[in-house]
Amino acid sequence: MKKKSLIISMVILALCFALCVGCGEDEAEEQAAGPEGLSDTVNVLVMNRSAGSRVCEGLPEDYKIEKVSDPADFKSKLKSGSFDIAISPSVVAAQAYGEGGKNITCISPTTLGGVYVYGNGISGWGFTPKTLAKKTIVCLGRDSEEKAIIKKVMMDKGAAFSTVRFDYVDSQKDLITVAKDYGTIVAARRPYASRIAKIEGVNELLDLNEYYYDEESEDIVTEVMVANNKMIETREDDIKIIIADYKAALDKVGKTKTQLVFYADSDRGTKLMKRFNKAMYSIDKTLMGGKAFSSDYYYTMR
Repeated sequence: MKKKSLIISMVILALCFALCVGCGEDEAEEQAAGPEGLSDTVNVLVMNRSAGSRVCEGLPEDYKIEKVSDPADFKSKLKSGSFDIAISPSVVAAQAYGEGGKNITCISPTTLGGVYVYGNGISGWGFTPKTLAKKTIVCLGRDSEEKAIIKKVMMDKGAAFSTVRFDYVDSQKDLITVAKDYGTIVAARRPYASRIAKIEGVNELLDLNEYYYDEESEDIVTEVMVANNKMIETREDDIKIIIADYKAALDKVGKTKTQLVFYADSDRGTKLMKRFNKAMYSIDKTLMGGKAFSSDYYYTMR
């Protein structure tokens, strides 16, 4: 009888041990898998009708997308930190950071190239960066990426950038309206540059990315994803999910003339951003309030 009881006890102990081991394995697998979803809604800031806005439309329902038409309003929101994630023109993000918006960390480029100068009733034949001297160019917003690129390209070619006059509009719609006027020169990027190119009488004068590439051997970083530092400090696991979700949304967009990118699995994006920012800083130190870009500005993939 005692022997039988001993055998039963040993069987029970063995079962308990197996159950404990199984629970431990399940728990370990759960910890390795990480969080199953976002801890809270993610507020995304993006320019209306921009390349990034199209990608953001493919994000899951946990993302609240705010599309802003006025570039000045967009920059103000960046500086105030009233966002979790933003898809921003790269120069505007740098300016916001340099002007006191130290809550910004740059994660990855999201759009490259696609920056043009168009003229209504003006021939593009023989047109060069030096031809822009003493001309008036209309851009979207005073903190226009296009203006900064024009300055870079003209200075690289020894052209008289200081003689160029810039006029500004507050929305893509206004830029398209102005481009319809004969004799007008406008600077624009894709995707809304494509609409300007279709206006009767409008000709492409310069592909600014070509000139930039000739000098830097890289494409212009047109848009970037930036995060509010509070998100990185308090919702690190969410950042990882956001990166994966944006990459998935990008893959859904399909074929487009706009060069959409996202570097979620390598430091290629950081290298591109550093080279672009260094190139822009070399011709305009006001981008960062007179200071060089800090390494804190760039997110380290984990």
